[in-house]
Amino acid sequence: MRKKLIHSMLMLSFTAIVLSLLFVLPWLNEAFQQRTYDELRSITAGIESSFIRSGTTQAFLSDLKNALPGFRISWIDADGKVLYDSGMEDTAEMENHFAREEIAAAMKSGEGTASRHSSSMGENTFYYARRMPDDTVLR
Repeated sequence: MRKKLIHSMLMLSFTAIVLSLLFVLPWLNEAFQQRTYDELRSITAGIESSFIRSGTTQAFLSDLKNALPGFRISWIDADGKVLYDSGMEDTAEMENHFAREEIAAAMKSGEGTASRHSSSMGENTFYYARRMPDDTVLR
């Protein structure tokens, strides 16, 4: 009888833990994503204001590459051509980004977000894009 009671208590505890995880993990994931997008939005707004003040130059963006390690910065023209990308040496080899979810949304409404697996970086990434006054996109 005692073994049966202990077994029942262990099963109940295990079930409670699993059910708790099923409800808590999606909430934690959503909170993490929202915090990540808020941080990206803030950083991009700061870059945009500095970008506008200093003039639209690739040299300015290249300087940011060292100032923001771990962040990938892209500058895309209104046609989707990548003008600068901190993760790539030769942007001429990059595919057109016009159809990318975050770029299309930024072109349409001023800002866009997306998360996906980046084949060039080999990891899951979060993207935030913002349309600039000259209709280029900073991502």
